[in-house]
Amino acid sequence: YKEVKLEELRVGDRFKTVKNVYGTLYTVREIKNGKVMVDSDVTSMSVIKNFDKVFLLPISE
Repeated sequence: YKEVKLEELRVGDRFKTVKNVYGTLYTVREIKNGKVMVDSDVTSMSVIKNFDKVFLLPISE
């Protein structure tokens, strides 16, 4: 995991909001007006807010 600021995320990035194997896995779907819209393994198309930093997963082939 690599800790990054929310505004550093790009479309397609996969991340978690906590450094925990069991945490929800989010995928950035769209970034619009400073809002990060994501899909997760729990919900679809929600907005991530109230987080300053998140944990980016390395892209695995």
